[in-house]
Amino acid sequence: MGEVAAGAPLGASYKLVKLIGKGASGQVWRLEHSKKSEPLIAKILHQHLAEDHSVVERFVRERSVLMSLQHEHIVTVHDLVVEGSTLALVMDYYSGGSLRDQLEQRGTFKPALALQLVATVLETLAYAHGQNVIHRDIKPDNILLAAASQDLDSQQIRITDFGIASIIHADHANTTGIVGTPYYLPPELIQHGTSGAAGDVYSTGIMLYELLAGRTPFAGDGTDFTIAYRHISAQVPVLDVPEPIMQVLMALLDKNPSQRPHPLDAASQLRVLAQRFESLPALQPMPSPRGFAEAKRPETVIRGSGNSTASLAPEPAEDAAPPILGASARATIIKPQHVERAAQDSEHVESPVVQEVKKSRSKAIWLSVLGVLLLAGAGWGIYWAVSAHSKPGEPFSAMGSQETPLPTGLSVRREATYNPSSSTIELKIIYSAQKAPLSGDLLEVLPATEDGDSCPNASWENADAQRNQPTVTDMNVQCGWNLQNVEIMPNQELEITGKVSAQVADQQELEKWLDAVSEQTQDAITSKDYKSASYPIQRLTDIAVKVPERTVSQTVVPVTLLPVWPSGEDALNPLYSSETFGKPSSMLQAIAGDKDPVRFSDGCAGHLMVDASGQKITALSVADQCSVNAQVGNFTDLQSNNFAISTRR
Repeated sequence: MGEVAAGAPLGASYKLVKLIGKGASGQVWRLEHSKKSEPLIAKILHQHLAEDHSVVERFVRERSVLMSLQHEHIVTVHDLVVEGSTLALVMDYYSGGSLRDQLEQRGTFKPALALQLVATVLETLAYAHGQNVIHRDIKPDNILLAAASQDLDSQQIRITDFGIASIIHADHANTTGIVGTPYYLPPELIQHGTSGAAGDVYSTGIMLYELLAGRTPFAGDGTDFTIAYRHISAQVPVLDVPEPIMQVLMALLDKNPSQRPHPLDAASQLRVLAQRFESLPALQPMPSPRGFAEAKRPETVIRGSGNSTASLAPEPAEDAAPPILGASARATIIKPQHVERAAQDSEHVESPVVQEVKKSRSKAIWLSVLGVLLLAGAGWGIYWAVSAHSKPGEPFSAMGSQETPLPTGLSVRREATYNPSSSTIELKIIYSAQKAPLSGDLLEVLPATEDGDSCPNASWENADAQRNQPTVTDMNVQCGWNLQNVEIMPNQELEITGKVSAQVADQQELEKWLDAVSEQTQDAITSKDYKSASYPIQRLTDIAVKVPERTVSQTVVPVTLLPVWPSGEDALNPLYSSETFGKPSSMLQAIAGDKDPVRFSDGCAGHLMVDASGQKITALSVADQCSVNAQVGNFTDLQSNNFAISTRR
């Protein structure tokens, strides 16, 4: 749009209040809504973008996607205004500034705080990736804070501008390969012009480095192209932080996108490290390096040359020519060189002696060649015999024991089969229920087969599954998987199979890994550290039946059922309340089904009456000490606290 001023209308429902920022793509204004009082802003694109039909089409096409992202750590997009030469996004307004502002004030962050903040960003990205939305421009400027505060924490994080970079710059990317900010670009975007979820992980790793060091790893002199090319050609300068922190950071910044960790796995590791190094002070801001070490590259093998291999080493990173960022020509072409040979004298006639000597030499040469061939044959036979035995063997299995049934009636047994040819563990999990149907989500922890490895990938059969998301479940479980909407009928088994990408050497290692699956899953569901209402089928330990300490005869006795987790009673998330009518809560259905999930009975020697539904209790006569008995799914012997029944006054 052209020049705008405070008080100007925006669309049919908004009025511009105050200009609060300018950027490469447009202006940011405070808004007033004609009917609502919530604080809003508008990101108004520059006029040349708003007049670009392809940009407008992409915005309209992506409108529903951007507005569908509903997450506590994502800035909500409320509306899209397309009017004449005006194109604007209407979003929530947050007054706390951005991580960029905090970085400029602080210089660097304490490692524990930086790790916690970035863990939240990674968890939020995992949610967005699950909705098939890639950010493509993660940087401190796009991490807003809910409110200004001296005590910054990860709960204030709000990520803005999801997908906007790719929408605005899509045509530009087709010719230059750059979408986003050069300091934060993933290598694959520069090399191939495309980037996915792993690209967001890389950019987040760059941001973590910046929070720790006060600068990005490849900052320094040069054009945007020079800086961008360092992501491909240069090694990440090592920071003066503990080795475990640097290891996770280097994993995030791996130049191979397939080697970067899943955002949830990385977030889990960062939270553990944040607790471990909570007292570590912040680093002093680091100056930009004068030069960069070259990144390791694969050697190119040149066949037919004098040397068996030759390393085509690149120029040093600082001296490398800026790349042509577009379609890359990967083939290495080595032209054969013409070799001048001495001309033969066709008229020269050798003497008989010379001819005889040549014959003797020729015979010796042929005998030598024959000997070499025989040795080569023997060597090949040995190699064949050894390699035949070293080929992947037959699959082998490990059987887990039947675990003790949980209070909800859930029983679990696990089996694992390893296929050496595909480096895959087939994990079979057999669930069964006792007296009541069970439904809902289940947690399974699939640890790495070797210490120090990242959490393995898995595909699942007979269940929808995704990695456990701490922002959803409020449980930070490393290598956890959420098996969703599982249904197990009473006295029946349900088998769920996971194919896990991992390597184990023998049956003993497979058994050790299977034991670790059981132990770490058990540790997670029994941990007292989580005050979450997630995974009730596995985590519910008891049900507390609560009634008032005193009630009046000839009145209905109010009853409330509270879940008891390993951390204690949960009064905030009741399973059931007799004063609430309607469909049973989802948690109650999960452990008892939706058909008569609760039944009460008289525990007061005839002083109580229970109706035919088993859910309405009436106090009949005076009693000094009464109780209500209850049955909920597999919990068949529940009893309330003692209470008294008195007469009316």
